[in-house]
Amino acid sequence: MRPTSIIFGPDDMFELARFYLPSLLLTILLSVCLSTLFVVLKWYQGSFSCRKAIGALSIPLPFICWVIYFVFSVHFTKTLVLLNSESAGIAEETYNTSFKEEVKTVNRAMGLVFDKGEAPNVRFYASCLIADMMANSNGAEVTQILQKVEDAPIIEPEFIGGNSLTAEFFTPAQALSPLTVRDVIETRLRNIRQRERS
Repeated sequence: MRPTSIIFGPDDMFELARFYLPSLLLTILLSVCLSTLFVVLKWYQGSFSCRKAIGALSIPLPFICWVIYFVFSVHFTKTLVLLNSESAGIAEETYNTSFKEEVKTVNRAMGLVFDKGEAPNVRFYASCLIADMMANSNGAEVTQILQKVEDAPIIEPEFIGGNSLTAEFFTPAQALSPLTVRDVIETRLRNIRQRERS
């Protein structure tokens, strides 16, 4: 397995920056507001007090909180960015490594397929992962999951190239058509079981 830093290209870096930029701008704005409030209070009260010291210490607090948020979320965010990569090979490698390591339950994968804010390709791979997780489940469990995803938003994939996962649904010359989450799960589950029997 290649390190993630090697396969993380300029386009992926741009997407990662675009994801974190709104929260960083909000953090900067909050810090500016706190700084302004501190200056105004100091100007009105004149002398240095314990409250002012606490106020001064609170100015970097939004940045500290943002850094903590970034550190704890960047690995999974990077995984989602790579799943949506222009390179189908990188997306497949990410699916088979870090995505499977980080999304360990059907409920977590279902959270991604229902999230309209996620990229369509991420939602597609999350649907494939649900099928992989259900491969050894009995019919009743599979039916229950299929009923749960019935109302999931339609996936309108944005694949540029193909890989072993997308090949089950599209060929490179074929126009991309919308898919339901249920269709993706059923098709992949059927293909997994056919491969196991052969």
